[in-house]
Amino acid sequence: MSLSHFSKSSLLLQSLGISALLATTCNTAQASSVVANFNSAHKLYIKWTKDQKPEYLFEAMTHLHNAEAQDPKNPVVLQWIGYIYILQHNYALAIDPLTRVANRSHHDAQPYINLGYSFYKLARYTDAVGAFRKAEHANSFQLSKNPKRQLFRINRYQIYSNLGSSLFHTQDYPGSIAAFRTAMNANRAISSGASTNIKYRELNLPSRTIRKAHIQDGLGAALAATGNITEALKSFESASRLQPGNTRYTEDLGKAYANAAVASPVGSTSASAMWENASHTDAEALKLDPNNYQLQEAYGIALVEQHKDHEAVDQFESAAHKRSSIDGAGSPGFDVLFHHGEACINTGHTSQAETLFLAATKLKPKDATAWQWAGYAALQQGNNPSAIAYLQNARTLEPDSPKILLNLGMAQFKNGNFKDAEATYTDLTRVSPDSATAYYSLGNACVKAGGMQTAAAAYEQAVKLDPASVAIPKGLAYVGLGYSLLHTGDIAQAQVAYSHALSIDPNNVDASTGYALASTQLARSSTGTDAWATAAVALHRATSLDPTNNDLRIAYGEALLRSHRDSKAQSVLLHAVDTSPKNEVALKLLARSQQNQGDIAGETKTLSQLVAAEPDNIQYRQLLANAQMVQLDYSGAASTLTTIVRDQPNNLSAAFQLYTALSHTGHEHQALMVLQDASKRSGPAAQKAVIFNALGDETYSSAHKNDNTRVKAAQRYFYEALSANHHSNDALRGLGVTALKLGAYKHAILFLTRALAINPDDAPTYVARGYAYEQMQQIKAAIADYRRALKLDPQNAQARANLQRFAIVPKS
Repeated sequence: MSLSHFSKSSLLLQSLGISALLATTCNTAQASSVVANFNSAHKLYIKWTKDQKPEYLFEAMTHLHNAEAQDPKNPVVLQWIGYIYILQHNYALAIDPLTRVANRSHHDAQPYINLGYSFYKLARYTDAVGAFRKAEHANSFQLSKNPKRQLFRINRYQIYSNLGSSLFHTQDYPGSIAAFRTAMNANRAISSGASTNIKYRELNLPSRTIRKAHIQDGLGAALAATGNITEALKSFESASRLQPGNTRYTEDLGKAYANAAVASPVGSTSASAMWENASHTDAEALKLDPNNYQLQEAYGIALVEQHKDHEAVDQFESAAHKRSSIDGAGSPGFDVLFHHGEACINTGHTSQAETLFLAATKLKPKDATAWQWAGYAALQQGNNPSAIAYLQNARTLEPDSPKILLNLGMAQFKNGNFKDAEATYTDLTRVSPDSATAYYSLGNACVKAGGMQTAAAAYEQAVKLDPASVAIPKGLAYVGLGYSLLHTGDIAQAQVAYSHALSIDPNNVDASTGYALASTQLARSSTGTDAWATAAVALHRATSLDPTNNDLRIAYGEALLRSHRDSKAQSVLLHAVDTSPKNEVALKLLARSQQNQGDIAGETKTLSQLVAAEPDNIQYRQLLANAQMVQLDYSGAASTLTTIVRDQPNNLSAAFQLYTALSHTGHEHQALMVLQDASKRSGPAAQKAVIFNALGDETYSSAHKNDNTRVKAAQRYFYEALSANHHSNDALRGLGVTALKLGAYKHAILFLTRALAINPDDAPTYVARGYAYEQMQQIKAAIADYRRALKLDPQNAQARANLQRFAIVPKS
């Protein structure tokens, strides 16, 4: 935040009338000497304005002091002495003459303006505020006497512009915002063309565009300080747009984009867009100021947030080199060190990352995340003892952090501290009871520590939480379960576990060995056989005897499939499909086997063949669309679903799926048309409600500020949804929010209350109802809702902010 240039307009005008002024305060000879000295000083000042030679100002000051000696109370002389001191950056020396002038001329704004400027440059911001406030009163008086005088309008702009900067530094951000906005209005008044004989170039003022940019930049900083990120960003964008070549404005805009990204939900589209804008703006600012290492570090942070880690490392290292070459530059801040370390981790520079994270911990010793990442970096290097030490520090600060516990257990396990690892992973299952990885890791530690029964229980919970082996790949949890069950004597269940492991990863050597051992032991003690297994053996023999009989091969595949030998079944069925590409039964069985193994890509390919073989079968097309959606192939899903909706216009479920697929492919308008068409079709009430709720959400989200027309349209859709399903929580919440937007607070409360009756744990709905209560002046009810929302969701920033307004919770 910097102060705008002070004006010398009043000084120029006063110098023209100095002879008349002196005639009233001095004798003729004395006045002549004062005028002569002043004129000499003024000529030297004019010469300085042309070539900026410092000696002209020193010589001019000599003449001014001579004039002061002749007439110590002359306000023009004193004001020019203060002015020359300011030009020489002797702000402390300027204060005395300017104060003397101000004390004599209470209705002259100029000495107060220059006095305020001097205080500001000396970081005496409270004194600067006082001076500018006096300038404000003086200038208001002058304007009241001569409202058409353009000079006083110019002073008004300068007073409030500089007052805004001074208030900012006293942390009076609301006052700063008000001052900058007043300066903006004053700037418009200057531009209105009021009569004046003073030309802008004579006043040496910056252009109107530059003044506006300065105000917008200052206003943006003050708005950002109050947490109004959205409005601050608009101001910074305006400043940069008004003066695109200004390094400071461009740099401030980059910071504003970064702040907006941090304020956005993590991983959201808005956050990604803001980080991209921040990096682009920082890059532009670096072109203007390539030696600005702090700017380059901000650029590096933005690149890390966009996962451009290699580029980020280059920027951080270049900035570090620039820092080291500048005396007094100091070390980077915590955020720079942390993001630099993160980029190094992601690019494989783990040793450097460890050093950076440790440096970050020195700046913030109680930041658990820095210790955690230092431990992770050490773990990646195989330095397990150091990793344990760092992660123990992190755990002390955040005892229940799942990431810290997971990495600490891993370090202890790799270091051979199996009992310690078992204890750590037990804590992990306590804080993350739904984590399959936690139970799988606990099982591994128990096996190594010799607790097979505890291991079996842990593995069993892991596979229960992750039956498709998504979190724990390759069926390793099933392998661990089989191993522990085998060693506790539960052979039948061990065989089942190994069978599952083989169905996920047929090439798993441990699973194959374990299954063979379990099968052998069961064979020795069993008196019966499984029907499908027997069938599989029989079919295998049959296909061996008649390898050209594709029907037998398909049946064999089905038997293998039903006996949970999915890999073998898939192999057999693939052969069958190769032989009869349009065989409906073979294709269906193959698709099922691929689905059982989580092979969505293979399943999609098979279902495509099935649809091609039976193009009129909508069920097959629906299965294909489902698989495409799971695989995130939204374009393919949209194409498939389009044919379903075309053939079954009243299939609202397919229509909603089509809307979802089109939305993911960027065809929002087409997606909306699908919803609108579906809303006119007949179908189950529940599906109709879903359609109308989606239409309401789309319409409401597209409404601009104060766009009540679209809000009312959204409201109508929510009414339709509620008509279709009287218990639709989404419809009730939508009606409450739209009523709130339209100012119908009583209706908003009624609808939101009904929504909460259906879903009493919805924090945003409590916030919305609290706001409605607040507008109805039912403050106790509003506070109760805000408290309820914050209890349900401690991270709900809106609830916390509203409670802070009522001083219910402290500001962070």
